[in-house]
Amino acid sequence: MLDRNELSRVLAIHTGKGGAKKTSIATNVSGIIAAADNPRVLLIDLDRQGNCGEDLGYTDQADNGLGLRNALETGAPLRPTLTARKNLSVIAGGPELKNLTVGPGQNPFDMLATCLIPIAADYELIVLDTPPGGSATVDMALGAAHYLIIPSPPDRSSIKGLEFVAESVDAARLYNPMLTLLGTILVEVPTSATRIRAEAMEALEHSLGDPGLLFRTSLRSALKTAETGRRVGKLAHELAAAEDNGRPFWEFLRTGQRVPDRAQSAPGLASDYFAITDELLLRINEEESRLAHAERENQ
Repeated sequence: MLDRNELSRVLAIHTGKGGAKKTSIATNVSGIIAAADNPRVLLIDLDRQGNCGEDLGYTDQADNGLGLRNALETGAPLRPTLTARKNLSVIAGGPELKNLTVGPGQNPFDMLATCLIPIAADYELIVLDTPPGGSATVDMALGAAHYLIIPSPPDRSSIKGLEFVAESVDAARLYNPMLTLLGTILVEVPTSATRIRAEAMEALEHSLGDPGLLFRTSLRSALKTAETGRRVGKLAHELAAAEDNGRPFWEFLRTGQRVPDRAQSAPGLASDYFAITDELLLRINEEESRLAHAERENQ
């Protein structure tokens, strides 16, 4: 079995259906972490739609996934396509991934891991944005990831669909035993949604057996800000800070002034992403502490 010890800080964000803010979580979390204390972050877009490029504003600089496809097919070490932000490198996805093939004798669960192992030590965190549903590309991501986050709308049918994602996780663990589900993030949630959250916790317990997998922070519905961000290639916290005369949004709120319309819902959305990032890092630290303790106990 492939030695995956170098992949201890690889995070996949995956869901069984589209419209679950998977790419938005991947790009915003990556951008927030890269901007804090200057850690090196690598974002890999495994989706042939290449939507990470819209979120981060690099679409016209991308190779449409050609470099990623070539590496996966040949087993060569991955090379970043571009630098999207300071300390945030990107390996772009795009339509070239439509032609990605799994050759004779290749195991999809090993293909991405093989390409990542030689470069993983260069980054504090590697984030994988996956296509929705099930595919060989999803198998590649689950075969390389140590951690997994599943975003989901709060309705019962969507949460019940997490069972199918759990089945994919079980299949991946035959090749990647270290794959760990960190939790589920509710997305597109109304700002006042106590009842919805309670019902989601109950449904999540039925689907995955553990309501503790639900992140404390949910992601609000902020369609206007999301559309603006993709149009201009800015993340939520960048929109929130892009106020008149360079004043950050919290200065407007502190003085009681109206936040400019172009970022009216950006502060709230940005605060959600910051809280999600904090909880994500906390869960990773807790898991690393648990593994370290177990290792000491076994010595």
